[in-house]
Amino acid sequence: RAVWGREAGGRGEYSRNGGAVWRARARPTAGQNLVQVRQVDRAGNVSPSTSVSFILDRTPPRGVAASLPGLSGVGPGDSLTVSLSFTEAVLATGGPLVALDLGGQRRWAAYAAGSGGRTLQFRYGVRPSDRLDRLALGSRCATPRGTALADLAGNPVARGFAAS
Repeated sequence: RAVWGREAGGRGEYSRNGGAVWRARARPTAGQNLVQVRQVDRAGNVSPSTSVSFILDRTPPRGVAASLPGLSGVGPGDSLTVSLSFTEAVLATGGPLVALDLGGQRRWAAYAAGSGGRTLQFRYGVRPSDRLDRLALGSRCATPRGTALADLAGNPVARGFAAS
């Protein structure tokens, strides 16, 4: 990113080593970063530096645990709510989906609640054609056009997951 409020004809400079070397780009790395920022005007005058500390997150969240409801007494018209826990807080926008294996048939449960937390709930409406002898979590999440599942840094959720 550029230095905000830069004067016309000026340039921003960045240092990642306490001011020993200044560069035109910050070049942050994944994880914790401490960058000093300064401005050099057209005449070569250098402003005092300001330190900026931030964490650069490039790791996508993964599904790590699932809570599945029992099927006893469940019939057509009932809802099944599945809770899926992630490695970090996840934001859901639109209607992301999670795959279910319902009696050997792939079904998709739609996002229902929990955006901004580590555990999201997905809901599936049981149909008359569903076989209700077994329920398992499928192997992935899906984000149809206009939907998203991502962490607070914008990293999309890994599509496949090892939730148990």
